[in-house]
Amino acid sequence: MGLFFTLVFTLCAYLSPETLFGSLAQYHVEIVIAVLAMLGSLLAVGQYSVFRPVQAWAVLGLSMAVMLSFIFIGLKGETLDALLGILPNVMIYFMVAINFKKKSHLQLLILVLLFTAFFNIFEGLQAARMGDEDGKRIIMMQGANGAFARIQARTFLADPNDFGQMLIGLLPCLFFFWKKGSPPRNLFLVYLPAAVLLFGLYLTHSRGAMMAVLIVAVVAGRKKLGIVPSAIGAGLLFVGLTASGWSGGREVSAASGSDRTDAWGAGLELLKAHPLFGVGFGRFSEYYTITAHNTLVVCAAELGLFGFFCWMLFLFPTLRDCFVLSKPSLRQEDAEKHEEPGRPVYLPAKLGLSPAGAAHYGLGQTYLQFQGAAAETAALAGPPAMTGLPGYAGEFEDRPLPPAEIHRLAGVMLVSIAGFLAAGWFLSRAFTMTFFLIGGMIQALYRMGLAQEIAPPPLTMAFAAKRSVMLCMAGIAMMYVFLRLVNLMGK
Repeated sequence: MGLFFTLVFTLCAYLSPETLFGSLAQYHVEIVIAVLAMLGSLLAVGQYSVFRPVQAWAVLGLSMAVMLSFIFIGLKGETLDALLGILPNVMIYFMVAINFKKKSHLQLLILVLLFTAFFNIFEGLQAARMGDEDGKRIIMMQGANGAFARIQARTFLADPNDFGQMLIGLLPCLFFFWKKGSPPRNLFLVYLPAAVLLFGLYLTHSRGAMMAVLIVAVVAGRKKLGIVPSAIGAGLLFVGLTASGWSGGREVSAASGSDRTDAWGAGLELLKAHPLFGVGFGRFSEYYTITAHNTLVVCAAELGLFGFFCWMLFLFPTLRDCFVLSKPSLRQEDAEKHEEPGRPVYLPAKLGLSPAGAAHYGLGQTYLQFQGAAAETAALAGPPAMTGLPGYAGEFEDRPLPPAEIHRLAGVMLVSIAGFLAAGWFLSRAFTMTFFLIGGMIQALYRMGLAQEIAPPPLTMAFAAKRSVMLCMAGIAMMYVFLRLVNLMGK
């Protein structure tokens, strides 16, 4: 029930209730679907502690930050509306993290997103060819070679840059359908859909999306090609995309983006004037002519340091969980080398837990601690049977994914969130639904890893909070230094 209504809720959010339900949308069908999705999620919780991950507390803190941002600037009457504005976005994290317990579940979600992407690309292409009188599917801009059309999507993606960012995050996820040794399957389920998404990205003519494509190329190719060759390839790709007219004839340079850097400076000034709780969720454009066009700036300016900390508290554990899960363990490599694919003990190297710490996290008698490259192990006394972390083992499919496949999918999601964040450097969508949906997908994979004990235990709140504070400070300092350099160079 929770899984089904989460998929319907996602479809409704990305295509709008009017598109799906027509005249029935006046009865707020989307609210009914959201309530059913949350009720179904509660029924699907089982032994899983919803608030075990740090990200869950971060989402609650972010919701509180939205309310406080209005209360402390004297707009208490708008607090409820602001909360209702962010709740659908953050709720998707819980829905996905709780209900999606199999690879096939995540594939269904990707198919829903892919359908919405194809739908919007087709509509945008038709509008660009036939004309769009109401301006809802395309926007017209002037470039060096004259006017050109940029497609956009519906609902919260009604902007070419925002639609491009969503497509960037979705593109790597197609490799959930990739299968080794199956060229026809890969052609129809991966490569051809990827070509359509890339065409859609081109039709957005988003310079931020173009830069994100380069980041995706580097992150995706770093393992097989290495960082330097991947970076060189990305440079060549940049030349090719520029020559293809991706930017619509607009220059891609610091000078051409001077309006955005001015907005970044304005955002830092707003943070300085309202340091704790910001100027209010979604109110940046009321203080400046354009929005910030940078995720870090808009988050800090609108929600202050408290909201920025909560946002980073969601991002940091999500990145960490995805990164550690994407790396095969030394134990797994050893088992594969000796042709022991059924061996159940797969733990990442350098977890840094003592036997007492292992017992605290429920790893019990089966924990193996790895020391350095030599991978010296010290097995705790007891039988070698794997029991899994409490609240994770036993709640997933009877025939779980092979550890190598979980690692591969985590690597796919790492590319996805890297591309999404890279586009976010040029966009101000800190609170968009896609961000929390990707976080929920990563959490679902991480839970699969925990169930098989191929992932380290979740971060403690204290550790995650310390690192998040450091990242907040580093992010603000980085923006300040960058703007100073731009000013010194005269833009």
